[in-house]
Formats: sequence, C-alpha cells, structure tokens
Amino acid sequence: MDLEDGRCIAYFFNTYKRECCILLVQPILESNQLSDPVIIANSIPELFKRIFQAQGQYYFDDANFDVTQFKYELLLWPED
Repeated sequence: MDLEDGRCIAYFFNTYKRECCILLVQPILESNQLSDPVIIANSIPELFKRIFQAQGQYYFDDANFDVTQFKYELLLWPED
C-alpha cells in the first residue's frame, strides 16, 4: 500500500516460521530494494485495529511508537 509521503506498507510471510508481519518501508525504485524496513504490526487485523485507534493517522510516526527493525533478508525473484 503506497502512502502519500512515498513510503509504503508491505506484507511479509515467513513460510518457515509460518508467521507474518506488516512492514513500513521506503522503496528505492532504481535498485528494486527496500530501505530501512521496520515492523509496524504482526497481522493485518492488528494493523487495521491500530489505524482505527489512531483515527486514521500514521500511528507508526508517533514518537512513542516502539520501532522493531526487520531482520530478514529479502530476496528478489530472478527476472526472466
């Protein structure tokens, strides 16, 4: 999901651990990479709950929001 400020919200599912997380990232279009991904929720329902509680504001920009760095290496599918 693209945000107005150029960042985006992405969904990541770890097939080995069978768990997901919602990431806030700054895409780097020239290199097809993600810059400084952080975890902002552990599920889609949690993301929507937090958005509704914050009355539609970017709750993850709040100074009191506890940022967790995303520690997985994202690998791209090879291009044909």
